[in-house]
Amino acid sequence: METHESRLQQRIQLANELTAEAKTLANVADTFEVADAILEQLPLCVAVGDSKGWRFVSRRFSDVLGYDRDALSETPFDEIIHPDDVEDTKEMAKMVERGEVAWGEVENRYRVRGTERYVLLRWRWGPPRGPQKLSVAVAEVLNENAR
Repeated sequence: METHESRLQQRIQLANELTAEAKTLANVADTFEVADAILEQLPLCVAVGDSKGWRFVSRRFSDVLGYDRDALSETPFDEIIHPDDVEDTKEMAKMVERGEVAWGEVENRYRVRGTERYVLLRWRWGPPRGPQKLSVAVAEVLNENAR
């Protein structure tokens, strides 16, 4: 038979478990804040996404192309890279996904929003990882006045 003391012990146990879980979630939130702060300071462009599009873009990437981060995240890459660069980029992405190469590497000319000017970026990314199958891509700005 359950006593008042045993119910109290169960509630204490549950409270301890919830407290531990809350601390874990707080640590995860802190980790994301730190990671976001690091990404915001990098001189590199960073994008995280899958075959459907970008889920995250760094401030540097959006600043270089003249987009706000939300607008850039919602824009398919093949709409803003030079038409001559689209097919090679798609083929490299397929090779990475199939495991034919360990890392994808391409140089793309991206159109600066509202202009006819292009920026040349050298991208490197690995295969999709984790349960959401996301890839992390990092780009160096090679030329802010590419043709």
